[in-house]
Amino acid sequence: MKTIRLLLRLLLAAPIIASAGGSYTGKLQPYYYSNTLYLIPIESQILNKPSCATRQYIRLPDAADSPTFNSKFSIILSAWVAQKELVITGTGNCTSEGDEVIRSILVK
Repeated sequence: MKTIRLLLRLLLAAPIIASAGGSYTGKLQPYYYSNTLYLIPIESQILNKPSCATRQYIRLPDAADSPTFNSKFSIILSAWVAQKELVITGTGNCTSEGDEVIRSILVK
């Protein structure tokens, strides 16, 4: 039974382990500027930050007027207001400004 649980956990963690992007855990402050949502790590643990990420920001890749953006923004804003920690994983790719692009969002 323990072996099955361990295998299940490894299978569920595989996409996270396989991603070459950074991992940002903790409080992340939303910063909306010029139709772009940035997250600023505040009291956050940062692991595996790619070398292309030269700035402290991580960026939501979706267009500000899309339903996907609105859904993700509401998750991030709700977590910020409720003072909940987030677990953000990056794609490993960066914008031309040096911000890592967000792959996934999890409220802790």
